[in-house]
Amino acid sequence: MDNSLRVDPDVLDHGAAQLHAAHSAIQAALSRARDSHETLQGAWHGRAADAGAQIWADVHDKFRRHLDALADNATKLSVAARLYRGQDASSGADIAQQM
Repeated sequence: MDNSLRVDPDVLDHGAAQLHAAHSAIQAALSRARDSHETLQGAWHGRAADAGAQIWADVHDKFRRHLDALADNATKLSVAARLYRGQDASSGADIAQQM
């Protein structure tokens, strides 16, 4: 059984770019939702409005944490790609010296 690890840094970079793009799109949508909620809260008063505001605060906080994790994962993929490229270059230099 072959247990070797094969990594393509270009694929990692592409994945990181896709995660960053998704992060940006979701962040923009969340910002629009926040703006809409603030507009609603400006015209909505009472206990139901207070309950709605609390629910929104909870949901918004959860979304923010997920977005932060998405951005963090994208950054980690980019770092991994850079490290694998460096490792490949170093291994290539070692092989060249031995020849």
